[in-house]
Amino acid sequence: MTHLVDVVAIRENTEGEYSAMSHSPVDGVVEALKICTRSSTERIARYAFDYATKWGRQRVTCVHKGNNGHDYIDYNNGHDLNYI
Repeated sequence: MTHLVDVVAIRENTEGEYSAMSHSPVDGVVEALKICTRSSTERIARYAFDYATKWGRQRVTCVHKGNNGHDYIDYNNGHDLNYI
């Protein structure tokens, strides 16, 4: 039996680890900021829903990658999911 998979992945890659906001306070140490703004969260969600509407998709699923950046997840407590 053949099962077809029809999935489109849309992801944010301008914030978080991709924001390139890091510095070296002392030799051998690098601190990096993980930035996540409400406006970018809303922008990517709006894009996903617009894409789904344009291409006749019936469903949009939001996935939060909780295994990356536990300090951010603990601090943020998933609040960015409330913006969607």
